[in-house]
Amino acid sequence: MVQPSLPGNRLLPGEKGCMKLAAFDVETHPIAAGRQAPPVVCGAWAFLDGTPTTILPREAHLDWLGHWLREGGAVCGHYIAFDLATSCATRPELTRLVWDAYATDRVFDTMLREKLLDIARGEYKGWKKRGIRYDLLSVSRRHFDNPRNDKGEAGWRLRYHELEGVPIAQWPEDARRYVIADAEDARAVFMLQEQIGRPRNLFLDQFRRSRASWWQTLTSTWGFHTDAEKVAALERETRAEHASIEREAIAAGLLHADKFTPAGVRSRDVKRAAALIEAAFLAAGKEPPRTAAGKVSTSADACIRAAPRLENEEPRAFKAFSEWRKWRHRVQGSALNEKIRKRVEATDAEIAVWSSFFRWQDRALLPDYGRLGELSSTLSKDLPLLRQNPVHTRYDLAVTGRSTSSADEDDGTGGNTQNMGRDSPARACFTPRPGFVFARADFGKLELCTLAQYEIDTWGDSALADALNAGLDPHLMVAADICGVPYEEALRRLKAGDQEIIQMREAAKPANFGFPGGLGADSFVEYARTSYGVLVSSELAHRLKKQWRDTWRLQRYLNHMGRLVEAPGREVILPRSGRVRGGCGYTDGCNTIFQGSGSDVANAAGFLISRACYADPSSPLYGSRIVNFVHDEFIVETPEGPGAAAAAEELSRLMVAAAADWIPNVKIEAEPLLMASWSKKAKPIRDAQGVLQVWRETA
Repeated sequence: MVQPSLPGNRLLPGEKGCMKLAAFDVETHPIAAGRQAPPVVCGAWAFLDGTPTTILPREAHLDWLGHWLREGGAVCGHYIAFDLATSCATRPELTRLVWDAYATDRVFDTMLREKLLDIARGEYKGWKKRGIRYDLLSVSRRHFDNPRNDKGEAGWRLRYHELEGVPIAQWPEDARRYVIADAEDARAVFMLQEQIGRPRNLFLDQFRRSRASWWQTLTSTWGFHTDAEKVAALERETRAEHASIEREAIAAGLLHADKFTPAGVRSRDVKRAAALIEAAFLAAGKEPPRTAAGKVSTSADACIRAAPRLENEEPRAFKAFSEWRKWRHRVQGSALNEKIRKRVEATDAEIAVWSSFFRWQDRALLPDYGRLGELSSTLSKDLPLLRQNPVHTRYDLAVTGRSTSSADEDDGTGGNTQNMGRDSPARACFTPRPGFVFARADFGKLELCTLAQYEIDTWGDSALADALNAGLDPHLMVAADICGVPYEEALRRLKAGDQEIIQMREAAKPANFGFPGGLGADSFVEYARTSYGVLVSSELAHRLKKQWRDTWRLQRYLNHMGRLVEAPGREVILPRSGRVRGGCGYTDGCNTIFQGSGSDVANAAGFLISRACYADPSSPLYGSRIVNFVHDEFIVETPEGPGAAAAAEELSRLMVAAAADWIPNVKIEAEPLLMASWSKKAKPIRDAQGVLQVWRETA
């Protein structure tokens, strides 16, 4: 076809000069499982120079989009990543043009811009709970009292596939009006946002956020594959264990035999459980954990802590107890005893004594009572998610700048694939598609590195950066200081299995990650236990905080953040991205610096990785796909075979290269590996020539 000339001469001032800009929106066939970027039906274009808004049928829209981008035009839209993804899926030849547009700051997303404005105003935190929405209709109504029906004119939003092949002149007026309004509303929102945000430089981070939305949308669109046989096996095992625990808990009076929750699960006798937990803690001379309302907590963690503690008197008995709990729902009688005998090297007489002890004490059932919640969560949340195959999670922007992962707000599909427990059995159900393997790499100590870089940017030096650049273990450094021994001695004792050093290093890990966020010593006790499974006394918590401050000289950071959040607007500005977060409390501000900067590093890496996968045929990653992103970790599905090792190495190289722009003064690594399923147990395996091999989980 003959390409039309670019309409108008309206120039948009930007950070890199001026550009021509148009808003556009597409309508598509319905989204479905495995088809998250459905074929385009039409596109509506609204220009900034008064040219009438135009609806173009699919081929004309794709022609025009390619022409506009080739001529250096910029585009804006509301969640425009979807419109561009569907356009590229419908015509793959557009892919490189779209990647180039993102790379050269020519893609504006009005939804992200609205969120950046609210973050700067301190109005974004908890937006879902407060009922705030960021879809185009809601944002339009927020600014213009837009009267449109949220299901589209006469419900056309989900029906445009019915108009496939019908000349636009013959479309119902409601169908034409709806698609035109989407493009014009995006244009109107964009222009209003310019008036609000540009004078205060609140959009300095918009293109980086737009790029993050693009590669995360592609990740979501491709999806995270699951193994149906593993999912079925997990369901069988979970239901069997759940039923077994239920029987014993009913007999012990911890579950009601005849009372059920609305979800069909037997209700717990919380009062009896709380009484047992309280008695256990008081008998040990300790105060039981309590909820925010002051009641005795019956959480899984509280139940485990209230269980009989035999390790002080007989470590082998405690180990036997652990094995008994692990296996008793899977095997019975002599087979159970044999499992214990092999792992503890116990005699039948010892096992008989121990088993009797395990069974008659109600408190011994408390860990399993607590585990019912975990099993119920697997049945009600994890398994429905795993059955979707592939899982299309929805990434979004958190107030700190981090990314979140959740289900789709409209249809409930997808789910959180970022925060699955480290030991969750659901992880192993995520496997590559046939003919592929997973390449994985994660940044080592990313948020410690971003904190150290902030120190250098602010004060010109950092003890933490010095340690990281020297290749020292920051957790072991704190442990050595608190034990009063030189680092070299602590390292020697760690390698020799010295329990004092091992335990102190474990305590130092939550200290290094928790205290920079403004935690006090008392709140640190709970943080260490719930986030890291580390039991720390109040006395040790106070010693750890003092040693942490002395080791890294970071009291200046805490004082600095305190001053920032006491100033008018309570604003924190990230120095390298320019992103503004307003309305910060003390811990909000402390966490935003290193978490937000860490997200900047990871999002920059994600763009480089995804571009290599989709748009760089010379890259070892070409043809691979990111399938999951967990804050500092990337999982990429790559073809199995000789090229897999090179793809994993390139994944690591691109991550480190991206980080160099954000933390130029701090050394960071991203160790690669190959694995046949998602597991935290996976380790890098290399052959005699140093080539990465695929890690496979063994029974």
